[in-house]
Parts: sequence; structure tokens; C-alpha cells
Amino acid sequence: MTDFAALLAADKGQAARTIHLVDKESFAGWLKRRPSEDRALIEAHRFDGKSADSFALLPRGGGFEVVGAVKSIGEFGPWALARFAESLPEGTYRLADAEPGAAALGWLL
Repeated sequence: MTDFAALLAADKGQAARTIHLVDKESFAGWLKRRPSEDRALIEAHRFDGKSADSFALLPRGGGFEVVGAVKSIGEFGPWALARFAESLPEGTYRLADAEPGAAALGWLL
């Protein structure tokens, strides 16, 4: 049996990789606020924020941050984060500007 409690922890400032979530409406504004090196890398990846479940890794020193596209920033269904949990390297993650709500279920499963 999986110990789901160990997979979710309260954010107490511990080390974690940040996940920035965007959708097709918010992507352009988010991208304008990013440093030039992030914009260049995202352009090289051809990441446009339109394809839900797609993501790009942004190097940060010895680690990375993630920018991931979801269908709608305002409505996280139970499966909104499931593909990220399945595809990203093992580790600890935190959402930059959102609460997972029902999407935590998909992350766990």
C-alpha cells in the first residue's frame, strides 16, 4: 500500500523545485516577465503554453524550475497535474502561484 501522506507535505520553506503553471491565455504575459535566458530556452523548446500537460525545464544553478501548461489556470480538475507527476524527475515540487486543490489527487495517483 502506498503511503500517500509521505507524498504531500505542508510547505514550510523546504527545498523544492518550482512549477509555474500557464494556460494559453496566461502564457504570453507570464513569458514577458521571465528573464531573457528563460525566454530563449522556452523558444528553443517551442513551448507555447497551448498544449495541456506539456512542460519545459528551466535550469537554476544545480537544479531546475518547471513551466507547465494546463487546460485552465482557474479550474484544476483532479487530473490537471497527473501527467507532470508521471513525467517529471523524482523530487519535491511546489506550485509557484496556485493551490493544487482537486489536482493533488491526480498528482498522488
